[in-house]
Amino acid sequence: MLPALRVVIEVPGERLECAFGGVMHRHGVREVELVDLAVFGRLARLVWRKQRWRCTGCGR
Repeated sequence: MLPALRVVIEVPGERLECAFGGVMHRHGVREVELVDLAVFGRLARLVWRKQRWRCTGCGR
């Protein structure tokens, strides 16, 4: 049997501003495994790479 196919979704981030006036900066990436399904006769894992953000002003 073939190894599982890993499909990764990643959205490029851009600089954001907080509603409280601070500037958001990148605070790491978190991988979330969403689905375990069969594709092309192989097992597949759909992985979403979520960018985490933190505000320099309020800390949220």
